[in-house]
Amino acid sequence: MIKSGIKGTIAFGVIVILFITILPCFEPSFFSKLIKDNAWMMLGILTIFFAIALIVIVASNRRLKAVLYIDSSTGKASLAKFKIDARALLDTAKPEEYMLVSIDVNNFKYINDIYGYDAGNEVLKVLAGHIELILPDEVMLTARRSADNFVFISKTSNKEKIFESLSDDRPLKKDVQDILGPDYNLTLSTGVYVIQQPLKGISVMLDYANIAKKTIKGRVGNPIAEYTTEMDKHMELKKKITVGMEAGLQHGEFITCMQPKFSLQDEVLIGAEVLVRWKHPDMGMLSPLLFISLFEENGFIEKLDMYIFEATCKMMQKWEKSRVVRIPRISVNISRVTLGKDNLVKELKEITEKYQVETNCLEIEITEGTLERGTERIIHIINELKSVGFYVSIDDFGSGYSSLSILKDMPADIIKIDKEFLSETFDSQKGKKIINSIIRMSKELNLETVAEGIETKEQAETLKNMGCDVAQGFYFARPMKPEDFEDILIKGI
Repeated sequence: MIKSGIKGTIAFGVIVILFITILPCFEPSFFSKLIKDNAWMMLGILTIFFAIALIVIVASNRRLKAVLYIDSSTGKASLAKFKIDARALLDTAKPEEYMLVSIDVNNFKYINDIYGYDAGNEVLKVLAGHIELILPDEVMLTARRSADNFVFISKTSNKEKIFESLSDDRPLKKDVQDILGPDYNLTLSTGVYVIQQPLKGISVMLDYANIAKKTIKGRVGNPIAEYTTEMDKHMELKKKITVGMEAGLQHGEFITCMQPKFSLQDEVLIGAEVLVRWKHPDMGMLSPLLFISLFEENGFIEKLDMYIFEATCKMMQKWEKSRVVRIPRISVNISRVTLGKDNLVKELKEITEKYQVETNCLEIEITEGTLERGTERIIHIINELKSVGFYVSIDDFGSGYSSLSILKDMPADIIKIDKEFLSETFDSQKGKKIINSIIRMSKELNLETVAEGIETKEQAETLKNMGCDVAQGFYFARPMKPEDFEDILIKGI
């Protein structure tokens, strides 16, 4: 319809241009006579032309609106229509009278990949229909924003009922199983913005709901999160971190510091753990707590892990060339994401050879949480690391729920008792007995034990009496610059 309308308008324009072009070829008297003799007919023709043009334009506008205002996948309102209607609704709304809800189908990409795009579209249609049925007459406006992302506006007064319906929508799950099969369990992630300022831009409100939703992505079940201003600050921080990470690596902004380790029996320095900090040009020194989990999400952690490992080997080579008599064992953290890297052990070995560092001077730390996923594969990687001479330690032991069952199968050399677990259990007799049992069990399994986060003399003495091998924490030494740690090594303290 739109194309034919355009063609008709062009044709009309061509006729007019031709008329104007050939007009000078005729005598003025001829033109006057022509008009005089055929005035009513020409007026009729012009009227018909204008009427046709008007009909074409109106039809084209209707067709254009249908394209813009109807979502092709679901047959429901498009985002453009949603924004227009939402603006009209909210122009007279009171603060907190309405809320905007954003819903995603978890892992929707896999539906398209495994079941096909036709099945995916059927799921979208079913979801669009169910949103309108959550609370009839209370869900005011609905639309598909993009892919599997749906949005709707409803009365805030029914928030709890809506949340309850979204958390456990059995009819929806059944309808989806009718499409994808009985083994498929549909789950949703939902972000909510209770509209505090109705006159704000609709796009901004949509962003708020999405910010809330991103904070719960990956959680089990059908999680729901409400937007807070703190989330906004957190997302801004994540944006800055994500935008600056590549440049930070290129410009050497990621720096190392050393957390010394001491033998508990004689309090002699025996090694150190390499920690990473980010000296951000705008935000100053950033703790790894602010960026490590994000880097694990976006995959950048692989680059950072390899960068820190190489920086550590380079530093150890420098010690070898300095007046350091004895190079202690240095531990480096490797993320669970990096452990999945192809040829990881080969690359680590090549880096040690490049800087002429003995692998038995290095300890690879992996977190306990890593062991809960793909245990057989992790065991294989640990065995590979050990086969080329690396020590392997299990970090944050006690932070998970399956520590003991996993430990019996792990070919690791060292376990590090989680500092949070230590601080939470150390003040009670029952807690001390648990720690004592872990240490005794480790001895029986020929595992070295390291206690993290020791802050008092009492903790150090108790752990020593329990037979714990190694300690690190503020009581012995705070994290320090590599140069300061090198000075300690040179002095032989």
